[in-house]
Amino acid sequence: MKGTQLAAPCRVEIYEDSFMNDPAASFETAAPLRPVRIGDLIDERTWPDAATPPVPGKSLRVKSVNLHTWQLAGAKIGHSLSLCVEVVARAR
Repeated sequence: MKGTQLAAPCRVEIYEDSFMNDPAASFETAAPLRPVRIGDLIDERTWPDAATPPVPGKSLRVKSVNLHTWQLAGAKIGHSLSLCVEVVARAR
């Protein structure tokens, strides 16, 4: 890619057990995200506007990560981060 690329908001989608179903949660952020790796734990209590309440005493462990990027109008790059997770006991 040539020239300066402007970042667009990143869409984050959380899938439970498989990417085959609709996301269990999704949101957009303009803030940069830290890298996400398989095995990382996600505390769903921190999600903005969670549609479903978190499971008490449980966390989500990342099983798979998909990152999609594409060119948008105006030299912007679109980002979508899809995470497949499993429910595990929350570390104390």
